[in-house]
Amino acid sequence: LKTLECDNYNVTYLRNLSVSLKDSQLNVNFNLISSLVAGLRVNMDFYSRKENINIYHIFYSYSFDACTLMSTMRSNLFKRWFASFFAYGNFKPDCPVPPSHYYIKNYNIKNLDIPTFLFPGYYRFVFNIIQNRKKEKRSDSIISCSVEIKMK
Repeated sequence: LKTLECDNYNVTYLRNLSVSLKDSQLNVNFNLISSLVAGLRVNMDFYSRKENINIYHIFYSYSFDACTLMSTMRSNLFKRWFASFFAYGNFKPDCPVPPSHYYIKNYNIKNLDIPTFLFPGYYRFVFNIIQNRKKEKRSDSIISCSVEIKMK
């Protein structure tokens, strides 16, 4: 892993956010101020670049309702990613998620399922979490994060 940044977050939802990665161990702490409810969307963009080229190109975008994903029986890569975090913290696996202090402690990022079709090179994953509020007819951006890795 080269970089992990989660600098852009909405203080109406999150406070005291800390994200650290050391020796492949991920630690996340934050206070959730507002409940997360049905309509919680995760938008993910996947980019790649080759060794000697500094320009990333998008190769895949995926968007899903996190509450629906976790409540369905069907398993896919993204559900396995989400579910793998629950054993290392106190995140709730279903909605609504009430305000509280949440954390992930000592999650080994090497445990993530990485698709075998990814060729050696550099990758950037950008995800945005958005709370859609249908009654108020608005969407609130909660957090944006960017992860860069080198695949060997």
